[in-house]
Amino acid sequence: MVKILDDINPNGSFLLFTSAIHMRRASACFAKEGVNFDIYSTNNIIVRKRNSFDFLFIPSALSLYQWDLLIHEITGFYIYGIAGYA
Repeated sequence: MVKILDDINPNGSFLLFTSAIHMRRASACFAKEGVNFDIYSTNNIIVRKRNSFDFLFIPSALSLYQWDLLIHEITGFYIYGIAGYA
């Protein structure tokens, strides 16, 4: 990857843009390769917090989706570390 990036822009800085939930794993991969980069997050998930019983204790499709994303990224981050990608 570094050779390809050096051919495009030798000793340059790059902009890494990906979804906000994936940014930690992607930036760890770029940092491990020694690439100089800035980050730009997309697809930020913003949920207005409420302290009502139904919001806190009754599952919703959105909360299940967010848990799936979170578990996927945490697992991926540790697997990338074990595999040597990050």
